[in-house]
Amino acid sequence: MAICISCQNTIDLPVCPHCGYPAKPQNEPHQLPVGTMLRNRYQVGRVLGQGGFGITYLGWDTLMETTVAIKEFYPSGVVNRRSEVSTHVECLTEKMAGHYAQSKERFLREAKALVRFRSIPEVVDLLDFVEENNTAYIVMEYVRGVDLARYIQNRGGRLSVDETFRILRPVMEALAAVHKGDIVHRDISPDNIILDPMGGAKLLDFGAVRTVEAPDMDKGLAKSTEAILKHGFAPIEQYNTRGSLGPWTDEYAMCATVWYCLTGTIPEEASIRVSEGTDPDWRSIEGLPEQQCAALEKGISVRAKDRYPSMDALIEALFGAPAPAAAQPQTQLPPQIPPQQGVFVKTEAIGTSGYAVRSAAPVPPADPKPPVEKKKRKLWPVLAAVAAVLVVAILAGLLAPGLTGRKEPQISGREEHEEERREEAPTTEPATDPSREEPDPLAGTYDVTLWLPGADAIGMLTMQQIERFMVEHPGILIDVSIENVGEWDVGGMVLRDPYAAADIFVFSQDSLASLAAAGALQAPGDAVAQWISAENDTVSVAAASMDGTLWAYPMTSNNGYFMYYDTSIISPQEAESMEALIAACEAAGVYFRYELENSWYTASFFFATGCDSQWAVDGSGNFVGVDDTFNSPQGMIAMRAMQRLAQSQCYNSDANTFDRAGVVINGAWYEYAAAEHFGANLGVTDLPSFTEGDMSYHLGSFSGHRLLGIKPQEDERKAAVLSLLAQWLTGEECQLERYEHLQLYYGSDHSYLPSNRNAQASPAVQSNAVHAALLQQNGYAVPQGPIHGAWWDMVKTLGIEVRNARSDKDLQAALDEYSTDIHGLF
Repeated sequence: MAICISCQNTIDLPVCPHCGYPAKPQNEPHQLPVGTMLRNRYQVGRVLGQGGFGITYLGWDTLMETTVAIKEFYPSGVVNRRSEVSTHVECLTEKMAGHYAQSKERFLREAKALVRFRSIPEVVDLLDFVEENNTAYIVMEYVRGVDLARYIQNRGGRLSVDETFRILRPVMEALAAVHKGDIVHRDISPDNIILDPMGGAKLLDFGAVRTVEAPDMDKGLAKSTEAILKHGFAPIEQYNTRGSLGPWTDEYAMCATVWYCLTGTIPEEASIRVSEGTDPDWRSIEGLPEQQCAALEKGISVRAKDRYPSMDALIEALFGAPAPAAAQPQTQLPPQIPPQQGVFVKTEAIGTSGYAVRSAAPVPPADPKPPVEKKKRKLWPVLAAVAAVLVVAILAGLLAPGLTGRKEPQISGREEHEEERREEAPTTEPATDPSREEPDPLAGTYDVTLWLPGADAIGMLTMQQIERFMVEHPGILIDVSIENVGEWDVGGMVLRDPYAAADIFVFSQDSLASLAAAGALQAPGDAVAQWISAENDTVSVAAASMDGTLWAYPMTSNNGYFMYYDTSIISPQEAESMEALIAACEAAGVYFRYELENSWYTASFFFATGCDSQWAVDGSGNFVGVDDTFNSPQGMIAMRAMQRLAQSQCYNSDANTFDRAGVVINGAWYEYAAAEHFGANLGVTDLPSFTEGDMSYHLGSFSGHRLLGIKPQEDERKAAVLSLLAQWLTGEECQLERYEHLQLYYGSDHSYLPSNRNAQASPAVQSNAVHAALLQQNGYAVPQGPIHGAWWDMVKTLGIEVRNARSDKDLQAALDEYSTDIHGLF
């Protein structure tokens, strides 16, 4: 098993099933190689972004076991690196070396100055500083969320006045506090403001900061200064290496960011505004008051002397009152810590606070509800939901932080004295109310632990959903503790210690067989099983079943692959046929990119012809047998189809790039790369069919699902309540809420794509071409069950052999060898 360097989940596949990132990715030659260790503690991962001053990597803190962001000082046009030779950076000329050394020291010194502002939530936390490879690194908290630019795009291209200032005012106030410490950010723009799933904003990329009293940049690094300019957001003084920087510099960029939020367009470059006199027309924006128009006009003035002298002054002009007093920066840095221990490590920043949520008062019991009852959907806006939960929590005096042992979010709702809850509010319903005559046999208080992957992103939303569940089921009170446990970790944790497992947990479908064999799952009753089958798509129901018995509640159908293609050379009709696709790619001189040497994709051809590979496991997760039909007449049909593709001049086995591509078979994690490559010619659809004789075979695929399981309970009443709660959390309303919430903040590759049929048919899902294609392909998919690790190498060999085979005899020999190897495992 290994750790995915992209998302830090445990993997044992060539491609991470969580995020689609290759198990052995490569950065560009001038960037640090993936896996590089800094101070024998921080493991470098993929590149998150690169600007004029540096490269930002995703990283893994092996000591604290958490994800971090690592900013490397790498001024463009000044240094270079040949990573195949060395990880050290070298100046391009000897003349630049002195200037580079001074600037590197300033980079560290001025970044360390930001440690004083760690109490400001809108400022990214700096955790550590490292000097290696002839350069310097800042280790920062990794903020999960979506940048403001992407958020605006997801919201239709522009924001309202109210939402713009709700997001940006806290950032302005944070900048006002930073400016009081004589620090200027210099790189304010929508892509450097990130929104977390709670709706909060945080300012990123302080790798370009400068103290007010220091010169902006040495002459030898002038090219780097030019490189970091965000044209449209950078004021005129940043175009001049001798320009006077100050709070007014960030003020200009902030006003430009406001303009982008309200209009979806970038203001004219400052250099062009100087010569042409073109200014943003604030009064053309509907709903923007005159007072704010005037303030923004002054704040984005071309000449620095015409702007406000401070961010506080801009805030007062915009909102009619001075900014609230910000937390005062610390007067000195924390004491130095030996390098091997790390510097300025803020462990509490690894997870968010938890919120204890429960009903403010007990509600009189209602009539028992049937285990399956659909409610009219009432989708609340995410922000309103979060606000409502916070208000309830604060009013009830229940705000309580909590961290798991791995420093991940934990949300706890346990109370010390149940009697206090019962005294909070008297029953107001008349005793003679005929609808309240019979008490609910399930009424009572239940302590429930929920293991939820991505609790940092959807924990609060889930709490709010559980609140609504209690409203829908008066008399049932749930004190729930939500813990952030990855779905791929649950199977092993439960099998190691079933008694310590959560009452209800989300897990991946490939753990179902071993969990069921171990007696670690409470199967739904017949009526509930019928409801599950009716509500969810066929493939997710299959993923939740074993030997004809349903064992869990489907939550998602979001892992699989489909086809991206170029509509300028391939018609929708041609996209349905493997033979037509090959012919079109050959004629256009472009690649048909398909990883036949990656077993996850190779199996597609065998699934198309009806072949299968089913592995049996015992209650300890050990493999005890296999039923495999790849070596069969149907398997030979699959081998011949692969051979025709592999031996075509258009075939290319690298599907992780879109270079010269006409067709790429991959997943949702490549949505943005596909859109960037194909542009307006992007086509997305399910996989094609191939023909053999007079038969047509639609390519299959693996599918992945999140399932909700319930630990067997001794208390039958609690078991019934957990079944009701599982139905609620996996029902249409809650599935669609999670999807829309994560789609807004994280995009297509991280969303909980619903398994519920009605949710799948919603405009929110169907308007996403990538997810619509994935759901269409799921009609031909096989849920990925438990698979022996050796199988991946065996099937990979089949994908290699078809390229070299010259006859059916060669293909059959490859299948015979595969069959011998696979059955030799037992």
